[in-house]
Formats: sequence, C-alpha cells, structure tokens
Amino acid sequence: MNPRLPILVIAGILIALSGLALYARANPPPRQFPAVIATPSPVSGYPPGREPIPYPVDYRTTLAHYLTVDRVDAVTRNVYISREAIEAVQRGDPIPYGTVVVIEAFDAALDSNGQPALDAQGRLIPGALRVDEIHVGERRSTWRIEDLSATSHLGGWNFRAFEFDTGTPIDKDLSDCFSCHEGASRREFLFSRPLLATYARTGEIQHVSCPLPNRDPCF
Repeated sequence: MNPRLPILVIAGILIALSGLALYARANPPPRQFPAVIATPSPVSGYPPGREPIPYPVDYRTTLAHYLTVDRVDAVTRNVYISREAIEAVQRGDPIPYGTVVVIEAFDAALDSNGQPALDAQGRLIPGALRVDEIHVGERRSTWRIEDLSATSHLGGWNFRAFEFDTGTPIDKDLSDCFSCHEGASRREFLFSRPLLATYARTGEIQHVSCPLPNRDPCF
C-alpha cells in the first residue's frame, strides 16, 4: 500500500469541504420569513357576517352627509350614509347590503336670550354634540333573527348605539328602533328614503324641520 495514500485522501476531503464552503457562501439559502398570521375577525367568536355592528370610525369623511333634521325640542341631527348607497339610488337600484347609516345629534346653540340660535335661513345652529347618542344602522344579508332585537327581519337592517368619544357600544334596548322602522317598509325601512333620492339627484344636503320631539318619525 502506498504510504502517501491516506494523506492524499485526507487532502482530497479537505479540498472538497473547502469547495462546499465557498459554494455555500456564494449561494446562500433563501431567507426564511415567519408565516403570516391571517388577520382575525374584528370580533372573534362570531360567524362571518354576523359580527356586531362596529363603530364607524371617521364616518364624517367616509360617509355622505345627506340630511339634517331640526326638531321642535331644539335638537338637530345629521344623517350620513354609505356612498355606495347613493350610487345605487342614482342607478335606480335598491339600497345595497353593506350600507351603513349614522345619525349624530346636537343640542342647538343658544342666543343671548337663551333661545335656540338660528342661522340666516332659519335653521338651528348646532351646539354641543350629544356624545352618547351616535346611532348606527347597517344592512346585511347575513343577519339571523337571533342577532336582532326584533321578532322578524327588517329588510336586512340592524341597529346599534355608541359613545362618540370612545366608540364604546351603549347597552340599551334597541327594540324601539325595529318597531319604529317597521312603519317604513315601503321605503326600504328607511324613513328618509325619498330625501336620499333627492340628495342623490341634486347633491344638495336636505334640510327638514320636524314638529315632533325626540326620535319620532317625521316623514
């Protein structure tokens, strides 16, 4: 046996290992990234499409202000709706599922005599926002009767109330919302549906003076 053979074998192995090291440096393995975790539902524990109505953040900019209602009790309310609903009305289509309606309420500002202040057009000038009176309606095709404070479906509508500053849901009985809106079945359960159509046609915010207090239907 050639006494130099083991040395040559070892040298060959070292050369091979050196070559592998150089190759690894020149060809690093693809970088491994952590698996992306799917974004969870905003409210866990609910089937898709049956989550509670969320607080509509930035509703004043994301929705369209189409109506202001001045009431005899010196409260003025602004009503907002999804822009997709306006586009649907312009096409002559029903209000689509996914539509959100928001109502905010202000106590009227007072003049120097302590009376509700009016602008040049005789409309109430808004004063302090009622921060505990942000009412939201949302139309979905996925609500089930157990999701509603009602005994029957209302054209896909559901309702919820929030605090303005925090977006905290207000725990209150919403059955009155459903029983009231039942009277607007011919208007897609939206009392102001004709005024929405006028806004969709003209682009002008509609103003209405209502002789009734609180949230009694005016239309």
